[in-house]
Parts: sequence; C-alpha cells; structure tokens
Amino acid sequence: MTRPIDLILTRANSENIGARQGSVQDIGSEINARVADLIKTIDQARQLVSAKAAEAAAMAEPFIGKPEAAKFLNMCTKTLEGRLKMKNPPPHYIDGGKLNFLRSELRSWRRQWRSGNPADSDPAE
Repeated sequence: MTRPIDLILTRANSENIGARQGSVQDIGSEINARVADLIKTIDQARQLVSAKAAEAAAMAEPFIGKPEAAKFLNMCTKTLEGRLKMKNPPPHYIDGGKLNFLRSELRSWRRQWRSGNPADSDPAE
C-alpha cells in the first residue's frame, strides 16, 4: 500500500520542483495545495481506520445463544421466541438454524422499549 506522503514526494520529484524556475510565492502556493491534499488524504484514512476499528470491535463481541439472551432480557425463552415474531423483534442472527444474539444490540433494543418507541408491548413485562 502506497503511503500518501510517498505519493506527494514522488510527484514532487517527477515535477522537479527544486529545479523549476518560479517565484517563491508560486512554490509556496504549490506547497499549500499539496498540504491541503495531504490533510484530505489523512482525514479519509482516519475515517477508514475508525470504521475498521468499529467493525473489529463488533466482531470481538461474542455471540450468545437463546437461553443467555432470554436471561439477559429477564424473560423466559418462550417469551423471547414470542418476541421474535413481533413487528420489532430483538436483533438476532441465524447460523445453521441456531439463533445468535449480541448483548450490545439487545441492550439497545431494550432501551428502545423502555423509551416507548415500538408499537408492541414492553419486553420486560
């Protein structure tokens, strides 16, 4: 992977800025433009790293099964199964017929219920 600074230096060398005839002001303007490009590239890299870090954090959280999810939500597994058939079911994943949940997503889902957003009944009844 080519680093942004390498691209700038390669371009500067190919254009031979040092040997080019021009005023100091022209060279200063060109440097300012390249610094602005570099800042934009750094911002893009920062956004990419942030997105990848969030993705890695989500992947680091282990899945829990139906019994653990029901216990986390303070309900029996039958109630959880019923909640899965509602308009706004708890977030879940199916892998080979097995239901998997993430605690962080269940926590957010439960928070929505407590704030009264969904149309169906509260899961902590």
